[in-house]
Amino acid sequence: MKKIYIYGAGSISRETVKLINKINDKKKIWQVEAIVCKSIKKKQNIDGIRIIEEKKIKFKKNSYAICAISDPIIKGKIFKKLIKNKIKIATLVCPEMYIYKDVKIGTGSIVLSGSQIGHTTSVGKNSLISFGVDIGHNLKIGKNFTILPNSTIGGYVNIGDNVMIGSGSNILPKLKIGSNSRIGIGSTIIKNVKKNMTIIVDQKKIILPRKSVKI
Repeated sequence: MKKIYIYGAGSISRETVKLINKINDKKKIWQVEAIVCKSIKKKQNIDGIRIIEEKKIKFKKNSYAICAISDPIIKGKIFKKLIKNKIKIATLVCPEMYIYKDVKIGTGSIVLSGSQIGHTTSVGKNSLISFGVDIGHNLKIGKNFTILPNSTIGGYVNIGDNVMIGSGSNILPKLKIGSNSRIGIGSTIIKNVKKNMTIIVDQKKIILPRKSVKI
């Protein structure tokens, strides 16, 4: 089996472990060696998997790494360092997904369960596609991309590098999302987004009175 080190000690690393278990249920491929972080505080393990400091790793020939981190900038820096040090990078895709032959998923990407990717779509290196995400057809997505649960992207959208899309967001077809942009939780994007922008759609609250009910 191939040994894998998971970078990041947050909730996405836990979901990545579950994903690896799903992959191994189909075919034994991966052995999780450790979860990697810069420094260890209190926790010594996550779900029984040891946490080690980055400086203490000794990669072997059959060792791989994956960035289980949502922040595009942080994971982009880690990915760059791994490539520079000639570390092999894993790509993890939920085995339940159907992938069209013309879909390209970049090295180092993580695709979690319940998501789908339309035909003729290209996803950049080191990307995270979370639960229940619907990505349309004919998309071009840059590197270090993160899209969080239950979001939808229409067809023919062009997304730059280092973009993060919050949970429950909707992006209409044929738009451009510039590099280094952030889309806030629950936003509906109907216009192009320039690079280096943070978009938060603030909806008006509608509060309707209700009659009290005794049960």
